[in-house]
Amino acid sequence: MDMIGRMLSHYRVIEKLGEGGMGAVFRAEDVRLGRQVALKTLPALREADDRDRQRFLAEARALALLEHPHICLLYELGEAEGEPFLAMQLVEGESLGQLVRRGRLAVDRALEVVQVVASALGAAHARGIVHLDVKCDNILLGRDGSIKLTDFGLARLSEVASHSSRSALAGTAAYMAPEQIEGRGAGAAADQFALGVVAYECLTGTRPFTGDSLMTVMYAICNTEPPPVSRARPELTLRWDETISRALHKDPSRRFPGVREFGAALSLQGATASPRNQRPALTSLAVLYFENLSPFPDTDYFCAGITEDILTDLSKLPGLQVASRNAVARLRGQAVDIPRVAAELGVGAVLEGSVRRSGTQVRITAQLIDAATGFHLWAERYDRQLEDVFAVQEDIARSIAGALRGALTSEETAGLQQGRPANAWAYDLYLKGRALYTQYVFEDNRRALEMFEQALAIEPDYALAWAGVADCCGQIIDKAWDASPGWLDRGLAAARRSVELDPRLPEAYKALALIQEMRGELDESRSSLHRAIEINPRFESALVNLSSLILETGDVARFERCLRRVLEIDPTSSYAYLWLGLGLMLTHRFHEAIEVTRRLQALDQSPYYEEFSLLVRIISFGNLADAAGARSELKSLERSLPGAGWTGDARAYIALLEGDPEPGRRLLESSALERTGPSTGSELRVDLAARLGDAHRAVALLRRAEHDPGMEWARKFAILRVQPGLRSIRESSEFRAWIGSRGSRMVWPLEAPALSFEDRAQFTDYSEASGLVQGADVP
Repeated sequence: MDMIGRMLSHYRVIEKLGEGGMGAVFRAEDVRLGRQVALKTLPALREADDRDRQRFLAEARALALLEHPHICLLYELGEAEGEPFLAMQLVEGESLGQLVRRGRLAVDRALEVVQVVASALGAAHARGIVHLDVKCDNILLGRDGSIKLTDFGLARLSEVASHSSRSALAGTAAYMAPEQIEGRGAGAAADQFALGVVAYECLTGTRPFTGDSLMTVMYAICNTEPPPVSRARPELTLRWDETISRALHKDPSRRFPGVREFGAALSLQGATASPRNQRPALTSLAVLYFENLSPFPDTDYFCAGITEDILTDLSKLPGLQVASRNAVARLRGQAVDIPRVAAELGVGAVLEGSVRRSGTQVRITAQLIDAATGFHLWAERYDRQLEDVFAVQEDIARSIAGALRGALTSEETAGLQQGRPANAWAYDLYLKGRALYTQYVFEDNRRALEMFEQALAIEPDYALAWAGVADCCGQIIDKAWDASPGWLDRGLAAARRSVELDPRLPEAYKALALIQEMRGELDESRSSLHRAIEINPRFESALVNLSSLILETGDVARFERCLRRVLEIDPTSSYAYLWLGLGLMLTHRFHEAIEVTRRLQALDQSPYYEEFSLLVRIISFGNLADAAGARSELKSLERSLPGAGWTGDARAYIALLEGDPEPGRRLLESSALERTGPSTGSELRVDLAARLGDAHRAVALLRRAEHDPGMEWARKFAILRVQPGLRSIRESSEFRAWIGSRGSRMVWPLEAPALSFEDRAQFTDYSEASGLVQGADVP
């Protein structure tokens, strides 16, 4: 029957857009609202049977439960002349299948599409819906740049799908998971497999499993492994192969815990992909840590400081892309294969060198190497006195700029001189203090403070040293090492002096922001961090600190975008991974939090990051009701950090998970209200009290933590409202009185599991937004 021109209810059919086994799709006009829609009807090529109708209604039910920016909206389920139809959002453009059939996609575009679809599928899975027909032809690409997942005709509730053993196959064979083909039932893991096929097809232009017939394709899916994507795209690293191979694993339990984790893993590969057969531009370089050739190992701080300052100088120059300090820190002290490292970091040139210091005599050698050819582009040796070290740094920056992109302007030369003291001994003391400060240990912090003060005794107007003093004072309060109020006054004076001396020094504003945060001046702290980022948009520590303050406003999606922006700048930023792991746990993505904190430990084995990672994993396993997983992390804690002050809390928490509440009760009765520092798992003790139904003690701990400058987690009221561990006390009078109207705004990440109606009802201002980086929308 010709549909063109017909009226279906209040829709006038204009043209056919396509037809397949699941139905025909037409462009139609809604004559009542004056908009165009996509109208889907039952298959026109054959008589519709009951199964067709059931699938059709299943799609309507699935879409009615979903509201996501990357899923086609359902406007209406209607009926005309006894036949049902769906009125849906019209996407003007083409399908991904049409695009891929013309050739493979650029890596960035492929990554964008797969991440977006992973987000859409993750939202569906969070609502208990599996798609079961994910393929390139069911992904629509709008001319306006939109990406939409469509055709939920096979969708069903996950518990039904995972236990179903249908006698007839439904779906598209080339994208089916082995468990679908073998009739073992298919759940969310089957959607992940299909998305893995889509990713493979986008990157290579071919499907991973092919054959001359339906049976040979199905045999290949169940029995063969596809060629790695790097064979077709040499610019992709082996980690890409590992990530896609895991999503395509024959065993569903060996795939990623969820489709969002697959998307997140691909995102990290995208940030670290580096061409193998395409030479990176020589305007990109990595500064490797110079080798310390001094006879005394205690001069390591000086060698590292020289390296980091040269790296900072080069990072200031427009037109040069410089690998971050964290990206090269893991290579410190190692013999380096320059071509391999350059490929990993995606740079065209590498600067390496050595430093030998004896008293006031300094010898610095440096050589710039073309990573592709191994030839030296420039090399020099400097034998100078200590007071000439700044001139050497400037000379190195000038020479490298000249070799790679041309001479420095007068403004760029002035930028290199910013923040440097007149006295080299003050600089030496500052380098000692900076090396100690980054250990995040109380004794080292106090020694760092002494070094900064000695530098100021030599040169009172040294702005960087004043910022160092402020940082040390702020960390003492932040880590709850000493609660004396005098630290804040001292830190505030030092930070203001640093800003006064150099209003263009981003480190000064970052230090001021830390003191302001510890004083409870959160708006002022955010303003100072914005100023630091305005001066240096790639200032990672300021971006990470800002993300923490954003979390306190309830904009959890923006908090996440800020951290992901840091990881775009530096894929090895330990501090960004630390906060991202916490954010994933707080937004109920416990599997992802576990994975990210394990990646953090692989990047940085220092006690500070290890302790934090273990805490996040223990709480995450607790929320997954996985006592065995939590106990495994406890064993790691006892083995690697035997002095951790919260080990007893963790034992009681895990005992409760295993069904024994007595250790927790004894712990709370004996010490619930004792002061605990932020690194001692005080969050765990609050969670323990709440799970035991002890609202009085849980709230008492929250009240104490809220007023402790070192425990800012207790001031993130919006996110505390939706924590699973606090659910049992949420309606208690104590909790209601404590939280009041605070934290009534929430912007929830679309990539996180959807909040329940009860959770959303707690907020007077609730909305959702993507936690993925969106152009310049950070911070």
